[in-house]
Amino acid sequence: MSVYKKDGMQVGAVYRLDGTQILDYAYRLDGSEIPLANFRPTAVVSQLGSIKISGIKQGGCTDGTYIYQTCGDTANYTYLDILKYKISDGTYTTKHFVQSEVDFGHANDMTYNPNNNRLYIPTMYADGSVIVLNASDLSYVETLTIINANGNPFRCWQLCFNRDTNEFLSPANTKVYFYDQNLHLLRSVDIPPLPDGYDWQSAETDGEFIYRLAYPNSVFVYTVSGDYVATIALPISGEAESIMYDWHGHFYIGKYTMGNETDLFYSVILS
Repeated sequence: MSVYKKDGMQVGAVYRLDGTQILDYAYRLDGSEIPLANFRPTAVVSQLGSIKISGIKQGGCTDGTYIYQTCGDTANYTYLDILKYKISDGTYTTKHFVQSEVDFGHANDMTYNPNNNRLYIPTMYADGSVIVLNASDLSYVETLTIINANGNPFRCWQLCFNRDTNEFLSPANTKVYFYDQNLHLLRSVDIPPLPDGYDWQSAETDGEFIYRLAYPNSVFVYTVSGDYVATIALPISGEAESIMYDWHGHFYIGKYTMGNETDLFYSVILS
């Protein structure tokens, strides 16, 4: 085995007798191993069907059958449409809300809990509000409050759900907060800060890793214990706004678009 540097980490490479490389490993400071074999800084991307929806696109998620996407006035917060897009045939419906009914704020991210068939949308308001909808008919259910480690309302802008542990995860700056299904804080772990020149968008998890989408279009990958693993470049024009995982090995990317633009969703294989 030889040891070298890769993305700022100590990496050990295993080689066959003929000199060809088998796989990589990264190591934490305590010597424990982080496998890197499944990650390289590339992505395979294909565009889904083209549609036109009014408003600016922000948070999105998928249950594997449908993609749910926020579309609306996420600058002045006057209205928000929730799009329910069927992946198999591209058909969709929308639910329209005005601010006086439900105030979604910036609606920067969205996640799906299969245990109760509900959608969770953080507003990014300082009061820590998270809007909960019924995924079947897109109706309003309730507003919950999310807090940080100090017990104060948390201005949440990234939220995802781990189906393996039935926990919500919310990365924020240099921490990832973990919550139960009622958004009660359980614990937190430290993560490295975002490199200069990037802005966070949304977050997703597959139970083993945390995927943080950032602009310019990249996915920063961490273990659920907070260790940095890799950065994956996304060959997508414009601004990638939301990352979604269907829990069957498939990712989707929602693009920031205005009403007249049609390339809203991408199917992505991270490798």
